[in-house]
Amino acid sequence: MSFEPLDFEPIKNDERSVLSTDTELAILKLFDTAINSSSSSDIDEKAKRFVTNLVAFASEKKSGIDQDDDAVSATWEVLINAASCIPYRHYGQDILVKIVSLLGAAGDQWKDYPGFGIAMRENWNRNEWLSVNSSFVRLGDRSLSFGLWELRDGLECVKAERKPAPEAVIDTRILVATEWIIHGGRVLLRESLLNGLSSERTSGNPLGAGPLFAGARGFNFERWGFWKSRFGELRKTAVESWQKPIDEAVEKMTALEVELLMPGV
Repeated sequence: MSFEPLDFEPIKNDERSVLSTDTELAILKLFDTAINSSSSSDIDEKAKRFVTNLVAFASEKKSGIDQDDDAVSATWEVLINAASCIPYRHYGQDILVKIVSLLGAAGDQWKDYPGFGIAMRENWNRNEWLSVNSSFVRLGDRSLSFGLWELRDGLECVKAERKPAPEAVIDTRILVATEWIIHGGRVLLRESLLNGLSSERTSGNPLGAGPLFAGARGFNFERWGFWKSRFGELRKTAVESWQKPIDEAVEKMTALEVELLMPGV
């Protein structure tokens, strides 16, 4: 895990206009201050500091503001875009997850995370796949459908015998899939055993299988087994630096299977 200072300048008024409203920039400043103002690596303390200051700020902004300047929706935009600036396996990812957890108990304004799912969907197809996924995979049940999308893209749409996309893109998709297993495997296996999301009503087929998997949509144990076998196939063509995470993911899947399917063994 790394602890170097973080730079959020790339998402301030850049050519993509990622964060541009006064409210978004004010919330980003609160986040930047909470993370970078001290050399401490205390995750709980920094998350609590941000949430305390954010709730006070949001309370001041709550009355008489435009919908486009809403503090809650602005917070989701800030946190999701800030995730793109946090390097892979930096402790800032754990701070983000702790912040989301604390906000769920921060009062009615934040209860049930209003608008969070919409913001995640709107920002999901990002160039910064690995940083964003590595942060939000730790949210468990709140990010299940996003995990399914990434496992499908990484394991069900990539052929081991050839590379239809640039190598760096393919390898990143595989690594993103390992992150979902390593950090969210318990929830994913539980849902696979329960056939989670298999009957979820959605437009189109976002929970359906990729071209390499002929099984049912949603989570199921057959699909879980397919993912595990695909890791083995894809390891053969993955760059050397990605082989260790793939091994870690397969070991995690095996350990979870023993724990949840064969308790006491």
